[in-house]
Amino acid sequence: MRKMLALFLLALVPALASAVPLTIIATPTDTVGPLRHNVFHDATGEGGMSGPINAWFDLDTTETSTWDPVTGILDLYVVLYDDSTLTNQIGYAHGQSNTLFGAGFGDFDDTSLGFITWTISDIFESFVGAVTMEFIDHAYPGDSSGNVPNTWVGNTVTLWGADGTHNGDGTFSGATKGVDMVFVVPEPPILMLMVLGLLGIAASVRRR
Repeated sequence: MRKMLALFLLALVPALASAVPLTIIATPTDTVGPLRHNVFHDATGEGGMSGPINAWFDLDTTETSTWDPVTGILDLYVVLYDDSTLTNQIGYAHGQSNTLFGAGFGDFDDTSLGFITWTISDIFESFVGAVTMEFIDHAYPGDSSGNVPNTWVGNTVTLWGADGTHNGDGTFSGATKGVDMVFVVPEPPILMLMVLGLLGIAASVRRR
């Protein structure tokens, strides 16, 4: 019966899903607190959670950045800076994912929310190439602005992730790079919220 319910709910999703992804409209910077966003950092702290900042970043407005919480597809274009005031540009980065599903947020069950692969071009060549980071649905502490990784609240997505191997408790072994990031999208339409709700119910039924 549960399997039939899950299949029925999943069958409804294509009919309800919006084909238009959400446009990312901002990547606000915060320079204080445990989550200093938006930054790339060395993952030298416990479990990869902290380390010296490699670069600050802000939304690249010459490109179109989007996130589709139904399909899990993310395309995020950012400009890199070597200072928190974002005055000295040092390169660019492009974050891509097809696993960042909106229905995965909020359970805090230490499961994977998805992966983002960053292609990075740094003028000073201190952080160049591609790195894939994982994001875990763990109950991390929040920052001074009330942003809690990894959450999607209203129109704000807050993420912390790292490369390496997830230990099952929100930390990583062998991590070398991490990212603290926040991006803002328009409030999701009611139809999309219905789809995400159905996906969450279907996933819960299948787990049981």
